Parts: sequence; C-alpha cells; structure tokens
Amino acid sequence: MASRHGTGVFILGRPGSGKTAILLGLALWLKELGKRPGYLKPIGYWAVPEFGEDADARLMQKVLGLDLDLNILCPFPLESRYLKEEASFSRDTLDQAFAKAREGRDAMLVDGPTSLWKLASAGLDAWSLMEYFQYPILYAVRPRDGDRALEQVLVVARSAKDRGVPVAGVLFNSVQPHEAQRVEKIYRPILDRHGIPYLGAIPYRTTLSAPTAAVYVQMAAGRLLVEGRLDRPVEHLLIGAMTAERALSYFRRYPHVGVITGGDRADVALAALETDISLLILTGGNEPDARVLSRAREKEVPVLLAAEDTFTVAHKVESISRILHPDDEKAIEAAHQAVKEALGHQFPQWLL
Repeated sequence: MASRHGTGVFILGRPGSGKTAILLGLALWLKELGKRPGYLKPIGYWAVPEFGEDADARLMQKVLGLDLDLNILCPFPLESRYLKEEASFSRDTLDQAFAKAREGRDAMLVDGPTSLWKLASAGLDAWSLMEYFQYPILYAVRPRDGDRALEQVLVVARSAKDRGVPVAGVLFNSVQPHEAQRVEKIYRPILDRHGIPYLGAIPYRTTLSAPTAAVYVQMAAGRLLVEGRLDRPVEHLLIGAMTAERALSYFRRYPHVGVITGGDRADVALAALETDISLLILTGGNEPDARVLSRAREKEVPVLLAAEDTFTVAHKVESISRILHPDDEKAIEAAHQAVKEALGHQFPQWLL
C-alpha cells in the first residue's frame, strides 16, 4: 500500500516482541520475489556495544547488503539518558536519513520504537512517526506480555485511524503451545470486533526468541569469572533464593535456564550447576566458592559476578530479548521461514 513516501510498512511492538525478526523475514521474502527492500530504524539504542550503534540496524545493513552508514539506517541511537543540552533530534535529520534509505528501494521497512512516547520531546514519538510515514502499521504482539499488550494495540490502532493511517494488522510472535488457545479464543475475536486484521501467529522458536548467555553477560555488566559457552540459549531466567534442595527441584522443571543467586550461596549455585543451565549470575560482588567455579568450568557454564544485589540484577535483565547476529545464518533463515509460514505463504499485498 503506497503512501506519499511510496510503499512500506511501519512495525510496532513492545520490547522483546521480535519485530526486527519479522521485518527481516519480510525483507528476505521481498528479495526472494525480486524486490529491493529498504530499512530504517528512526530511534535505536546503544544497548550492546559489540554490535555497534544499534544491533538491529547493523543486522539489516549486513544481511540486506545495504551500502549505507549506520547513522543513516538509525539516525537517533539513544543511550539510557539521551535528553542532553547538546543533543539534536531534528525532523531535518530524519528527512535526510529517510531520503537516503529509500533511494532505489521498492519497499521500505520501518522499525518503530518499542516505547511509544520515546522522543516525544522532539516530536518524534510513535504517533508522530506513524503520521510522518503514513505506512500501514504492523503490530507484533508476544502473548507472554499479557493482555496489556493487546490493549496497547487497540489504543494505537484508534490513534492511527484518527490520523488517517491504515493498520495492516497484528502478527502474534513467539507463541508458546499453551498460549495458542488464548490467542484464538480471546485475542483474535477482540481484534475482529475492533476491525483490526489478524495476520497470523509465529510459534515459539528457541533460535529466534531465546537470548544467548552472551547477551546477558553484556547487559548485566559484571565480571566474567568463567567464560564457558556463551552461545547457549537462555529460555528461562530463575532466581535462587530458597534452600538448595528446593532450588534443585525448581531449576529442574525448565530447560536452558539462567540462574541468579547470591555469590555467597554456594549451595544454590552448585545445585543449579546440576541442571540444564546455560548461565549462572552471582550477585552482591561476593567471590564464589572455588567448588562453584570448578564445576562451572567442567560443564562449560558461563559464570558472571555482578556487584548489585539479586533484585537489582534481576530487574536489569528481565526485559532482555534475543539479538540476531548478522553471522547467525540459522536464525536469519528461521526468521525468513517463520514469517512466510505465519502469513500462509501469501505475501501481503500492502507491501507490494
């Protein structure tokens, strides 16, 4: 569906919704059809230094072979405190970046902000951006975010309608087997009543949804005591604040766990290391018992020592989501196939 800026889509979703993976899948599908997709992420994050200014922009730059600098693909990469005296977030900068990003491209894929109000101070919040691009809005919803995620879709869709911006629909992502029925029986009828298209559902895939231990290590900002295998997925993040016996029973219920516990809780740490563990985060800055480090090395489990208390560390890492790396060919192809399957192998007409 063409706007005054040509053909494109503007995707929104909460943190961890997998919207970049969805855009990647659409982009690869467009290339498969002989089209030239373009990409823009107006508001990005300096979340993981290893990946440069913005991990998603770098991913799309490399995978799509875009001959553009990252400051074009992501003109406003933000730090945690981004409102500064010298900071400049101008509409002119967006105009220039967008013009270069869509030059010679058949369709634009615009990666919207996870926080709807981000850069409202500069008139660049999600509502302003949807009005600026006039592209159909695709919403990525992860059922684990609960009912509030769907409610947010309804509010944004209403705002889009008031601004004359079309809504392409909602694509549910990372749907666990126990969540599928709720999507069909509760969420889909609500969307129907509000006239919002249901586009499909992408089942949970570890390859696309589970962050690796490496991402937690980078985000938690501690001291790596045992490197281990940083490529292991962390599907469940658990806190060990009980007795070792209860902890062992608790940890064994889940695959690929990341465990957070006090550095002085050698009993809990050792119990965790007897389960399907991908990462052990020790808190409080307390050097662990030598037996913990020895067992972790035997099992190649990364051990991170954080200075903060358990609650602070858990709060810091609870919203961490999968970051797709440009060299992760398996995950990239999984995104491609997942989007095609969810949309019934019928490429959406609003992006042609």
